[in-house]
Amino acid sequence: MSGDSTASVRAAAAASRRLTFDTLTRLAQDRSAQVRWHVLTMNPERLDLAATIARDSDETNAHQARRQLADPRHFTEFLGDVDLVH
Repeated sequence: MSGDSTASVRAAAAASRRLTFDTLTRLAQDRSAQVRWHVLTMNPERLDLAATIARDSDETNAHQARRQLADPRHFTEFLGDVDLVH
């Protein structure tokens, strides 16, 4: 699914929370802003991904990533006590 040619399918895969570290890292650089959004919002503990997306060409994605970097615990509350990945 993460390698599908359809952006909505890749976005659904990015939202699953079952992808490997490497697959999410690759999807954080996907050509689709929708895919990058799902990577960012469904994996808020991955500050390394947020740092990548903070430089995104899509201003909505970049703004959200910068917010997550500024206050990461606010965005990980729903996950409980998780380790942040830098």
